Amino acid sequence: MLNRVGATAKAVTTQWTALGGGSVTKGTENLRNWSDARYAMVNSDAGEGDSQSFPLTRALKATDVILITWRKSRASSADCEMAGQSIFHPGAYSYDVALELVEEFQDSSNYYWLFLSQSTTEVPSASLDIHAVSYGANTYGPAYLITGVYNISGI
Repeated sequence: MLNRVGATAKAVTTQWTALGGGSVTKGTENLRNWSDARYAMVNSDAGEGDSQSFPLTRALKATDVILITWRKSRASSADCEMAGQSIFHPGAYSYDVALELVEEFQDSSNYYWLFLSQSTTEVPSASLDIHAVSYGANTYGPAYLITGVYNISGI
């Protein structure tokens, strides 16, 4: 290979090393154990929506790092769907876990959010209870299609 001035350039080799005292034993683990379309949704300014249960292929472990993915609709004046994701650590929370919170920055009494019930984030829960909330006359009533639950810890 030649560089700009005609001299020969050396090839570069990249080597990746796993950090943390050992090699990664596996990649992303799919924990989704449902086949139907399951939504966490609520109407505009309706308070808390109904809780939906999302069964997992196994119980949560303390070493897990959980990624939840979703597709959100009915959450803006534009006719669009938005992809979203959030990461949580099982057993690390004392309250319900907000996965997404959208608040009107000029008036904090208008907001909607998606959250996990704290009791289902504990080890060894084998399902997650998720629901949406909408408060305020100027909010939307979002619908979150939960598309995946994954353990991304690699162990």
